[in-house]
Amino acid sequence: MNKKAIKDRRGSGRRQELQIVYKNPAALKSDPRNARQHSKAQIAAIRKSIREFGFNNPVLLKPGDVIGAGNGRAEAAIAEGLTLVPTITIKGLSDVKWRAYALADNQLALTGASWNSDVLKSELTALATQGLDISLTGFSETALRRLDVPGFAFDGGGGEQITATFEIMIECNDEKEQETLLARFNKEGLRCKALLG
Repeated sequence: MNKKAIKDRRGSGRRQELQIVYKNPAALKSDPRNARQHSKAQIAAIRKSIREFGFNNPVLLKPGDVIGAGNGRAEAAIAEGLTLVPTITIKGLSDVKWRAYALADNQLALTGASWNSDVLKSELTALATQGLDISLTGFSETALRRLDVPGFAFDGGGGEQITATFEIMIECNDEKEQETLLARFNKEGLRCKALLG
């Protein structure tokens, strides 16, 4: 394997020193290619988390103040009236790599991870017995009831009620089967969207 191939596999070959800079979220630009969607319920939950814990996860920016990762956090910050949030500008990635990273940043958090339900219930129960509103953890009322966690209060904070949503995922053999099922379910009045695994 030649030196160029080794360098390509390892990335740029240089480490960027990350610097946090506080910026106005309203001045940040959305990427029109952002494929991640955030429901009103999720934004309300993020707002509640910001109020309780602070804004602790920086928004990742492409050069030019374009949001590469953290659109939901930025939207929630604007709704909360924040004028400064931590950001990190990532330099040295090509446009192609940035587009891939923006997808990976969201998808990798969803892929291959699961909760240990016994440990999760124990931790949530311990927090609830300390008087914490465990809806701050982001779990829906349905999930908390399914885990049989006692003593939780569930609302969006500030009078905003979060409506639980229920989802199922159906794995299809190919794109044609996916299109057929999607058309059938939509015809039956179900709200569906196609996902790429």
